[in-house]
Amino acid sequence: MNLAINFLVLIYGLKISHQINPQRFFTKKKKHQTKFLLLACFYSNIIMGLFNAIMGNASEVSTEKIAKEFEPILIDGEHIEIAFKVIRDMFVFTNKRLILVDKQGLTGSKVDYQSIPYSSIKKFSKESAGLMDLDADLKIWITGEAAPIKKQFGKNDNINAVYKILSQHILK
Repeated sequence: MNLAINFLVLIYGLKISHQINPQRFFTKKKKHQTKFLLLACFYSNIIMGLFNAIMGNASEVSTEKIAKEFEPILIDGEHIEIAFKVIRDMFVFTNKRLILVDKQGLTGSKVDYQSIPYSSIKKFSKESAGLMDLDADLKIWITGEAAPIKKQFGKNDNINAVYKILSQHILK
């Protein structure tokens, strides 16, 4: 059990305070084990969420939450299908185009919206997360641009949904 605690501390950066003796949790009653493991899981999820944000991994954003922000730039008949956020920036897939959002400055009040019609996407690829990888990569090549747009997804983020949306729009 000590190995398990040390692993959690090492991998997730958990700080076990001087008041908590980890061995006590695994030598006393089972309820202490359960409480400690639940607490460790709770904090590891928070820490991994922060780690994903710091490392630039994308997390899915509710389309309802961002609908009002994009209402002024969407055309008639256009709707948001899925959106992902990377720290402050986003990339939004609509039924007509891909919108890259770059929030600039310290406050993020200056925002650049880059619109990419699906017809200008010449190819795309995904590299899935491996057994020990924490992320998956999505690359999108645009006509006239040498370097692809590259985004990272967390291991549990749904890169397959994005890949499927791109496939549906580009492979028509």
